[in-house]
Amino acid sequence: MNKKMKLVSVAAAMAMAASMSVSAFAAAPPANSTVGGAVPTDNGTEVWAGVAVDNPDMRIKVTVPTLFAFVVNGSVDATEGAKAVTAANGGLLLPNVKVENVQGGGGAGSTYDLTTTGDSALTFDNYSTYYSSDDSDYRGLAVKLSGSIKNETGSSWTHIATKPSETATQDLKKYRLSVNNQQFTAMNEDGSFGMATPIDLKAPENVANGSNLDDTTKLAKVPTSVEAKFGVEVGGTRGDYQTAENSAKVGTIVWKVSTQRTVPDGP
Repeated sequence: MNKKMKLVSVAAAMAMAASMSVSAFAAAPPANSTVGGAVPTDNGTEVWAGVAVDNPDMRIKVTVPTLFAFVVNGSVDATEGAKAVTAANGGLLLPNVKVENVQGGGGAGSTYDLTTTGDSALTFDNYSTYYSSDDSDYRGLAVKLSGSIKNETGSSWTHIATKPSETATQDLKKYRLSVNNQQFTAMNEDGSFGMATPIDLKAPENVANGSNLDDTTKLAKVPTSVEAKFGVEVGGTRGDYQTAENSAKVGTIVWKVSTQRTVPDGP
């Protein structure tokens, strides 16, 4: 029997509902949903995007967090201000972070509260399945995720491919992301910075026996999940960040979801 390779790729971003011409979720994506969209949550800085693609042989649905955030906890103290910006010394707060109750207009000498919710990790869920013509049944489908980030026009923060200097003031507000211990260092054609190695999401389990298969959508009812470590390297010292405005960064990660498998040729 002849074989052919089939590759499906979709991008998830905040504007996904428009770019993919699909309806946005009205609430958190239910397990039996067959549409994609960006879904704001009440959990601070996170926005979840659900990708769902119907195909004669495959049903692809993945949920990914599209927003990231971090706050540099600056210091006017001479000793603390000379230190590098790291999570270990309290100089860097990772997701989810909010800057609240700013007093003094946000300039030098202002006071504010830093609120954190959740751990510094991102969660990805895979509900995907494919139809096996060999035994007329559905199977769980593994997928790969590859993230990229592009510097926004007008932003005072700049993502760079190299490690920013932890002591040099000239690297103020320069940063480098990592997810799943993969740094965003690969340069893409559109000028964005991507992960060199994708994240593997295993196929949902117990799909073939029907116990984890939605009868209507043919998607898995219970996904496989990956909790990936989120990291940030920031240039400059703690003393270089003394205002709330200059210390917080929120950005968007675009995720490419792809899968590749062998299917039989048609007649």
